Amino acid sequence: IGTTTPQLKSVIVSSAYGVQELYGTHSTGAGSYITSATGGHRWGLLVQGSGAADPGGFGIADSTLGSYRMFISSGGNVGIGTTTPGTKLTVAGNIELTLATTGTTNNAVCWDNSGSSLLYDCDSTPADYAESYPTDGTATYGDILMTTDDMVTQTDGVLVPRLAKATASGNIIGIASNNYHDFTSAGKESIDSRDHPIPVALNGRVPVKVNLEGGPVMIGDDITISSVNGVGKKATKTGEVIVGVALGTYNEQTIGDTVLVFVTNKKHLTLADNIRAGMMNVDLATTTDIFELLQTDTTDTIWNRLTSLAKGFINGVLSVTGIKTEQIDTDKLCVGNTCVTETELIELLNR
Repeated sequence: IGTTTPQLKSVIVSSAYGVQELYGTHSTGAGSYITSATGGHRWGLLVQGSGAADPGGFGIADSTLGSYRMFISSGGNVGIGTTTPGTKLTVAGNIELTLATTGTTNNAVCWDNSGSSLLYDCDSTPADYAESYPTDGTATYGDILMTTDDMVTQTDGVLVPRLAKATASGNIIGIASNNYHDFTSAGKESIDSRDHPIPVALNGRVPVKVNLEGGPVMIGDDITISSVNGVGKKATKTGEVIVGVALGTYNEQTIGDTVLVFVTNKKHLTLADNIRAGMMNVDLATTTDIFELLQTDTTDTIWNRLTSLAKGFINGVLSVTGIKTEQIDTDKLCVGNTCVTETELIELLNR
């Protein structure tokens, strides 16, 4: 119809917007069917009528099995495996996604934690458990955060503090994380998007912003807040609040402004603190020129080791096989049975 060169048994060619219309008057609906003589199945495109469960609904059905494979409700919801979809897409059964990605180390499904969003594949995602909190809108991922006096009512009625970039004197709570993407994050749905929800890492590993204010960062260094709001540094002073232990290095050659840390919450202790607490273990049983500074139990403290060392003194003299040092300060230098004072040594050297 409309052509003199049909390639199939029935071809309709028309310049009109609508080429063909099938009009059915049955109360349950109207449809058009395709059947394969060898395939054994009869498929149809069906529109439900006034006598059906969802007048105006449209479906693709396998009439041989008597079931809809896909159904679009009169309200626009799409159902796969169901004719009563309650959301824009309802799937009755398992689904498998192949999401767009730019890398090869994919291990999580991501979204942006704020309102409607696409799901996408995450690359090289650090792993942590997080809980979302409202913020003042200035915080970004990797910032160290603190609580403020502003309280926000969540959608579930619970009052929680609003967070902001941490200051040196603030009540530090943790690190802003973008690793909630694997859905190990709580509270996202309880915070209005206008309150700028951001997840805070509870444990695991996350990147944190750092600078060189405390010196280069080495693996194992404690990380605390610097003088720059929200930015961390290597901890160097007693009592500094620690947000994580460095799992990487950061120095003048480092590209970027973050270092990966293992999340923790403690106060920093210096070497002097550990000595006062009796937590420095000095190995005096070997000839190594390096002291082993270890965290050990209080039954093997430096004081116990010093007690053992004191037993080696006889009349105030300690006998050892050798001493290696950069400087010795003494009032008298003795070699064998010969001893000289500073004045006597100068006279000998000036002769």
